[in-house]
Amino acid sequence: METEKKEEFFKGDGYEIIAWANNQEVVYYGKFGGYQGEWILISKDKENYYIYKDYYGSCGGCDAFEAFFGWNKDITKERAKDFVEEYEYKPFLVIPREKMIRLVENRTLIKVFPYNIRGFVIKDEDLELISNDTIVSVKLLENLEITIEDILKCSNQELKQRALKKFGYERFIQETNPEIIDKDGENELLKIEDLVFVLVKDASTDRKYLLRVPPQMKTVKEAIAWTFGKTPEEYNPIIET
Repeated sequence: METEKKEEFFKGDGYEIIAWANNQEVVYYGKFGGYQGEWILISKDKENYYIYKDYYGSCGGCDAFEAFFGWNKDITKERAKDFVEEYEYKPFLVIPREKMIRLVENRTLIKVFPYNIRGFVIKDEDLELISNDTIVSVKLLENLEITIEDILKCSNQELKQRALKKFGYERFIQETNPEIIDKDGENELLKIEDLVFVLVKDASTDRKYLLRVPPQMKTVKEAIAWTFGKTPEEYNPIIET
């Protein structure tokens, strides 16, 4: 007896649905504006990378996604395909996988965007943001080497964390020049731009552990307490292990 195939529903909340309808993987999706503005979508399949752009609004009268789907967000693949077909969403750039890898490795991805896209994203730094975040996304997807520059320039915190994990915390500290925010014995609170780490020595094994902590941490004790889900007042171990 054949098992009935469970219907699949869209799990996003915007125009990344175009990638889903076309059986593509989302690499980057961003909005530029407030209640209304522009969006850009970068997606991929086994052969190519695809770049889409258009406008979004704040209601059904000025936003295609809201107008088509309304409040019903149980969107099937068939409905998603109908939406893409009705609004004729086509990529304005298709980049073969091999070319995209070369662009990313050479850090020249930004050059493939036409000049008039600057009017679309409004600010030059926004275009740079797209480039940097997409470079990290592509490197993670294609298993390419991550650099310190990639990590520091990445604005998406989830991507930054994944890139940092792949690069290695210890290696990152060794190859940068971190600022020492606080010191408590052999334990240190370190900062590199917007990244903060606590370096903790295990009293029983003498092994040192490097843990990423929120950027608002000011002291070693506060940072260590945070890793245990406690406040500095609550965290007061007799022996640290």
